[in-house]
Amino acid sequence: MRQIFLLCLMLFASVAANAHSIGRSSSYWHLSDGGVKVDWNLSGAEAEALVADKLAGGMSLNAALSQYASKVMNITGEGQCSVEVEQVRVKANGDYVVSLIAPNCAASSASLSHLFESAPSHVHLAHMENGESLLSVRKPVLEFGEGTISASPVEYGGLGVFHILEGFDHLAFLLALLIAVRTVKALFWCVTGFTLGHSLTLILGSLGVLDPIPEVVEPLIAFTIAFTVIERALHVAEKPGKVFAGALMFVGALAIADYLLLQTLPLLVWAGIGLLSYCVWGAAMEAEEKQPRYMLPIVTLGFGLLHGFGFYGVLSEIGLPQTDTIWALLGFNVGVEIGQLIFLGAVLAVVWMLDKLVKEARPVLELATSVGLVMVGMFWFAERVYLG
Repeated sequence: MRQIFLLCLMLFASVAANAHSIGRSSSYWHLSDGGVKVDWNLSGAEAEALVADKLAGGMSLNAALSQYASKVMNITGEGQCSVEVEQVRVKANGDYVVSLIAPNCAASSASLSHLFESAPSHVHLAHMENGESLLSVRKPVLEFGEGTISASPVEYGGLGVFHILEGFDHLAFLLALLIAVRTVKALFWCVTGFTLGHSLTLILGSLGVLDPIPEVVEPLIAFTIAFTVIERALHVAEKPGKVFAGALMFVGALAIADYLLLQTLPLLVWAGIGLLSYCVWGAAMEAEEKQPRYMLPIVTLGFGLLHGFGFYGVLSEIGLPQTDTIWALLGFNVGVEIGQLIFLGAVLAVVWMLDKLVKEARPVLELATSVGLVMVGMFWFAERVYLG
């Protein structure tokens, strides 16, 4: 039991701090023979993360961001190409815009290597008059040239792979699925439902058909992790009724606290959470052979719709190229699928090795992972409801 507890603590500590470590920003470049003007857009959270050391030293966020931005935008060309910060402003949604100018510079290129040195996982989309370029630690230099350019679907595919492997809440849900289903066939249908769901909302959100509310979507993504593991726990628990009642009471307590204190999630959302939990968890207490085979795939389809909005959040902060938009979107989606397969393949390989080498370790690890996932999922859920 001590080993199980330690494993849970290790899992909890390793991922509870942050579900997404990938950084995102974008910029808009205006070039002329007489100079350069650039507007750098980034979220408030990303701005604070990039200048955290300066904030710890007592510097204001605006001053710290201004100092940092002047180092990030390293422009080369003919003339005086040293940049200066014109202004730092905060938009109504809390995002920051840093406006920089190099008034006497005929720019040929710009390097953002300082940004990627301080934040290696950062991804940046530069918008220019002749197209867009996706920059990262592997491609830190922006070239200004003639003719139309566009960030390629392959680059967005790499972004999709990188995002899914950095998105710990999405990986935790996939791990929960591996615990919840017991056969390869069932896993195939569950993953298929999840893929269809997140592909649909990712595409509809990116094309502007749907406009999700992050304050609602992000807590629900976290809830899907704990929900899926609890569904499996009810199958194997000696006293499933107590697990069922305890889980419902915990969700009910969170709902009451939110309603009385913050009202982050609408009552309709809480009602939906409660109804879904009651129906699916209640059905899970029956013998597995009595379970409708389509129940879990349908649930994962619905959960996929939520996770798709999470993937859309990445693209909305970076942006899609104005040309080849559909191809870039499909590239990102394919990248997400490749990332999922890499993760699932790695986990299944570990499970296979455990079965071959130390069979008695697998049940212990599965139990520890299950408990850890419930802890992490409910922690993220509560954190995103109460702390935003």
